[in-house]
Amino acid sequence: MVDRYKNFFNQSLEMLCIADREGRFVELNPMWSRVLGYSLDEMLNQPYLDYVHPDDQAKTIIEAHKIFGNKQKTTCFENRYRKKDGRYLWLRWSSTLSSDGLLYAVVREVTSDKDIRLIL
Repeated sequence: MVDRYKNFFNQSLEMLCIADREGRFVELNPMWSRVLGYSLDEMLNQPYLDYVHPDDQAKTIIEAHKIFGNKQKTTCFENRYRKKDGRYLWLRWSSTLSSDGLLYAVVREVTSDKDIRLIL
């Protein structure tokens, strides 16, 4: 059964991640590399705030505190992440705190949604 879950995790078309309360990714699926251009090792060896747009870092910290500090079960928010080429993409996070104390998230790139909203 574990192999099925690992296969599902690795084959997902969504960006999936597990993060800890110290601000680091514990596990990422390959979609992160496809979307942002970094290797998984690069992303696993840097605090996740290093990739967050400077204007979104404070709100990202607040969202993490909502989950880790207040034990809020599930949250949904958006922020911008830097791609390896320096451009930023908007990401929409749906995350939850698990009983193991880790944050589990499904993340979707929504830049084109944001661009359409700006036009309208």
